[in-house]
Amino acid sequence: MVFCCKVLLLLLFVTVATADPKYPGGTTTVANTTSLAFSQPAANLPDQRLKDFFVGNSFFKNNWVQSPASATARDGLGPHFIARSCSGCHLLDGRGRPPVNGNPPVSLLLKTRALHNGAIGSHPQLGEQLTIKATYDQPPEAVIQIDYQTITGQFDDGMEYELLQPIYTLELPDGTDIPAIISPRVAPQIIGLGLLEAISEDTLQQWVDNGDNGISGRISRVTEAMSNATAAGRFGWKAAAPSVLQQTAGALNNDIGITSPLFPQTDRDSHQNEAEVEINSKLLNQLAFYSMTLAVPEARIKDSARFADGQALFRASGCGGCHIESVVTDELEGLPELSDQTIHPYTDLLLHDLGEGLADQYYPSMLSDEADLATRFRREWRTSPLWGIGLIPTVNGHSRLLHDGRARDISEAILWHGGEAESAKLNYLRMSSEQRTMLLEFLNAI
Repeated sequence: MVFCCKVLLLLLFVTVATADPKYPGGTTTVANTTSLAFSQPAANLPDQRLKDFFVGNSFFKNNWVQSPASATARDGLGPHFIARSCSGCHLLDGRGRPPVNGNPPVSLLLKTRALHNGAIGSHPQLGEQLTIKATYDQPPEAVIQIDYQTITGQFDDGMEYELLQPIYTLELPDGTDIPAIISPRVAPQIIGLGLLEAISEDTLQQWVDNGDNGISGRISRVTEAMSNATAAGRFGWKAAAPSVLQQTAGALNNDIGITSPLFPQTDRDSHQNEAEVEINSKLLNQLAFYSMTLAVPEARIKDSARFADGQALFRASGCGGCHIESVVTDELEGLPELSDQTIHPYTDLLLHDLGEGLADQYYPSMLSDEADLATRFRREWRTSPLWGIGLIPTVNGHSRLLHDGRARDISEAILWHGGEAESAKLNYLRMSSEQRTMLLEFLNAI
């Protein structure tokens, strides 16, 4: 109740939106620069829909417990899990980070694969995802150690920089005799997800065919869990989920061990069936509704002329080739508040080859001789939305970026780019110190 009151109080400061980049979420935008900046309901959400938002918020924040329990609406945790709640990774609906000072990971997960019997697929002992916590009657799957190698370089004006290359070591339990292929992922902030779902597939296809500029993004084609139909993937670091609902159900299943009508059994618990799901359709939909209607904060533009200069550098550098600035959302069934909005997400939701520097060892399921497909997939990442990026330190107390949190700030994130973004990175390296400052000020403001 205290959280709800805080949110309602902060809603007094909502904005009236236009196509101006100051309002990146259109009429859903809120003016909030506090630690709750990512936790606000869409500004245009009517009062009668706030109930569903706050019910979803409750299930997002509160811990699940092990079965059997008296709190039957929240039991079913594990047996293996990463966090006990959604907010355990997405603290204040924000972004996670790698562990520090030798502490165990809190908002970092490792996807797992293995080469087994001539094919790359799910690890036969660890499953699709490594989990480092377990209920009291189960041993944890592994202990993770992260070390960093320093990579040095310099800008064209002579200023030096350092990057951190993470090196992962797994201490696996006895009996795990097949090496694991891993992909580390940190939890991203989850603002504006419904608006991203409302971008039409036709628009995504237009961005694929965006001209001969060295950029060749592609739509991630994935399977809808309920219909088994093929759809455009939009969510997750590899754009593996076509909808917020499926992304939510997948995270519940993989990260907390909670089954649902979309995923009625967990990674390694084949004994469960749809009759035993631990979150029903109504609650799952309310949880997804909450995630879909989290508002995007207003851009913090202090000097419009300087903002415009930074924006010009963003465009001239080539960053906007993938981080598309503006788009109008399509009609989204059941959510008219998110439909027909002019938004500024700075993403095309496509997969792009970002070079060997950011590549990991994670492959889709395939035969071991399909090397070209494997190489492409391991170098590809979905373009991350940039809206609200400057508020991550305020909300979460850090500025770690990229899929595994290796970048300690926006500048380092740019310097890690390669592949299709190599020319944009080189343009950044060529900028003067003042130009780099203006570009970073722009990015921190949007």
